[in-house]
Amino acid sequence: MEIIVPLDGPYVQYRGKKVLDFASHDFLGLAHHPEVKKSAIRYTLKFGTGLPSSPLFLESQAQLEEKLAHLLGIPHASFYPSAEVARSIIPEKTTWIDALGKNIAPKGSVCIDESWTFGVLGERGLGRSAKQKGYDFIFASMTQGGGCSASFVASTQPLPKMPISASMLGALDAILLTLPDMDQERELIFKHASWLSKEFVSQGLKPHPSLLPMINLRFKNPEDAHTLWKMFLDADILLGRPSEKELSLTINAQHTPDDLDQLGTTLRRFSTADLAAVMQSLTPTP
Repeated sequence: MEIIVPLDGPYVQYRGKKVLDFASHDFLGLAHHPEVKKSAIRYTLKFGTGLPSSPLFLESQAQLEEKLAHLLGIPHASFYPSAEVARSIIPEKTTWIDALGKNIAPKGSVCIDESWTFGVLGERGLGRSAKQKGYDFIFASMTQGGGCSASFVASTQPLPKMPISASMLGALDAILLTLPDMDQERELIFKHASWLSKEFVSQGLKPHPSLLPMINLRFKNPEDAHTLWKMFLDADILLGRPSEKELSLTINAQHTPDDLDQLGTTLRRFSTADLAAVMQSLTPTP
């Protein structure tokens, strides 16, 4: 396992050197938000590091779950410590819909997966299904735009309850307070993603369309995806680790215009021969 150590802002330490991070999916920077970290510490000092079972703690969790349900416009919501646990709550015969799909209209008994969209899409960043009728379940792992390792399930029916850790609950308290008011940050990351996408197009690299503040490049073979990833890493820029034949980079709220300019300048400095070899392997944009 290769360890990535967070440094200041959008920088991390990777393979022994400081690199500009375009691999993180912490879109809004909530995982490192000062108020989120303070709240997690405050809850830990009050309730400890185990799984608290005190009435006061359980009531605090219930209040946050009610707040989430209200924000989503659905009667019930529950937090769970992991995506695996949360998924196990959904009945087996339920049809799953990806919120990133072009058509997310509910048909029958469905669960919509907002794992990638919660925090960045929909009214106040609450997902594409927020305040929409017809969904039996809303599921989300909050490790992307939510800035936390927790997951939640929201439903039209009462859900099983499970206590989560004090630090996680503290983080969620601050996240639910902060996330809905981050429209400016959401606007900025999409604006930055659009600018970077044009930079890639200007160099002949055609990203595939995305609803997220991400740039995705697909290749005919994984070797070329790794080649471009390595070219950027040699220039002290970390992109998302190549997955099969796809390479991605993510823009988050911690990136400044100077950070984007550094990436764009690096791209323009790559040799024509190197880029030409990579471009021949790119699959066409639909």
